[in-house]
Amino acid sequence: MKIAWFSPLPPQKSGIAHYSELIIYELKKYAKVDLWVNDLIDEKFSRDFKVINYKLNPDCERFLNDYTIIIFNMGNDAIFHSEMFEVLKKYKGIVILHDYVLHHFFYEYWLNKKRNPMGYIKEMQLNYGEEGRKMAEEIISGKRKPVFETEKVIDFPLNLSVLKASEGIIVHSEFVKKRIQFLVKIPIKKLNHPHFNIEPKRHLPTTVSNKRFRLFFLGEVGFNRQINKIIEIIGNDEVLKNHFLLIIVGKDTTDYAIKIKRYVEMFGLMKIVNFLGYHPPEEFEDLLETADLCLGLRYPTMGETSGAVMRYLSAGKPTLVNKVGWYDELPDEVVIKIDPGKEREEITSILHNFLKNPKKYRIMGQRAKEYVKKNFSLDGFVQGLLEFIDFVNRRKVLDSLIDKVSSELISMNLIEDKYILYKISKELYNMFKKVN
Repeated sequence: MKIAWFSPLPPQKSGIAHYSELIIYELKKYAKVDLWVNDLIDEKFSRDFKVINYKLNPDCERFLNDYTIIIFNMGNDAIFHSEMFEVLKKYKGIVILHDYVLHHFFYEYWLNKKRNPMGYIKEMQLNYGEEGRKMAEEIISGKRKPVFETEKVIDFPLNLSVLKASEGIIVHSEFVKKRIQFLVKIPIKKLNHPHFNIEPKRHLPTTVSNKRFRLFFLGEVGFNRQINKIIEIIGNDEVLKNHFLLIIVGKDTTDYAIKIKRYVEMFGLMKIVNFLGYHPPEEFEDLLETADLCLGLRYPTMGETSGAVMRYLSAGKPTLVNKVGWYDELPDEVVIKIDPGKEREEITSILHNFLKNPKKYRIMGQRAKEYVKKNFSLDGFVQGLLEFIDFVNRRKVLDSLIDKVSSELISMNLIEDKYILYKISKELYNMFKKVN
């Protein structure tokens, strides 16, 4: 089996890059994996894989016909996924859908990458008809806030162009699977995001010397990460202010992150909130070892399965999440679930309870580590992926057979009734399902 793997890879500052690094080394045990990239990557990948930079060498795309399957890791960032999307439209393959909501991607793709606002308007019209067209025009004219900056974003995921270009879709949650299974008639499989093998590298204290506990956040400081509420909660509570530090690791240069830094200054928390910027995995895993409680809040959810939360759980850290999407599919005994809209009162209560009994939360973190190690194995993911590739390829053969049989019957004037063709196709598919 020969696989073309499209994905950002380190040192690109993308969670999907680290996700891919985890998978491709396991996948290469069972198949030849070639890496198709749109930017410079770490030298080790060129030593261990064949690497094709399709952005620099667009003529190489013709070789995609030589692969057993093409796999596209599709996310919501136009920086990493624009060229990939353009290849997907020409050469169908399996899409690993990392975000259900692709609205921000298409907004950035059409307005900034392509300098074509009409493309965004047409994309909205394709997905949502006349309502979508009007909404897009109002957003572009400045009369309306971009929908991906509002809680309504989950209702306008803007993902049909990607779904319809796919031969099969991998998702990481039942939440996303249920939402897309009625949009397209192609195979969809849910595979758990593999856990990370994070073991303590050295003995580190669980708290800093002044007895402050460390709240830890990993990822881009985006509007739905609830960081503003955490700052407000601590800033308005003298007990919490005297017992916690907030450590933020990740991209913090966005407009929203700058607003958050001003918010920190407004509450006088400059010595309590530490922005550490982006760190590669080997560095932020060391920082994660010192964490006492991790923040995985996402509301509204974009239908993502958080790589940051997977790292928290893999490291055995107690983690706060919102009770929504994939996060709500995790057992109540391994994560601390917060109801959307009740963050202030519930998080305040949890932080005070933590101060009374931190051991209780450490035990929850260990349960989480055991849970993901058992249920989110890397080998399980790869085996499931290989089975899905086989299923999709055999279905393609069946589709081709049905098309040829139908064409021959029609050309020979042996059949004219489309309903009979439908029944023949249905029977063939039923036979196919029994075989599988």
